[in-house]
Amino acid sequence: METEVGGGLFRLVDTDGTLSFLRADGVHRNTRLRFFWNNADVDLDFTAYDRVTTDRQNIFDFDLEQLIPLSARSTAVVGAGFRNTSVSSSYVSTRNSLWGTFAEHRWRPAPRWALWTSVRLDAKPHTQPAFSPRFSLIFTPVPAQTLRLSAGAHVIFEH
Repeated sequence: METEVGGGLFRLVDTDGTLSFLRADGVHRNTRLRFFWNNADVDLDFTAYDRVTTDRQNIFDFDLEQLIPLSARSTAVVGAGFRNTSVSSSYVSTRNSLWGTFAEHRWRPAPRWALWTSVRLDAKPHTQPAFSPRFSLIFTPVPAQTLRLSAGAHVIFEH
């Protein structure tokens, strides 16, 4: 695959390589499993700078979640996930793993309105765990349109 970014006098970089991805979803009753893989193996030709670099990335992402109906208007969701990212180029190479767990409450007080509250705990190697509370107020005026107001925080635990 070849892609040109820019054009004419402003052409900065040509790319040549392979981009690949795979996604698989499985659902059994109220349990969902999702797998995602994204791969890039690209040569970047910086014509303006007379430089060629090779960039490679692999991302593996696994998520498992369980829906727990609480009432006709209320559902709890609990889950966990793992993401492994590796990136290498002519200049740098890095690998990162992220583990996360979450809990969410979805409440529908009226047919067009929903309120979602959630908490998430993420852990990466060599850093402190992070806690993220979030909420979303969702309004659906018509089935093809959704408006969402969301807020959240990212709190890192210090030792």
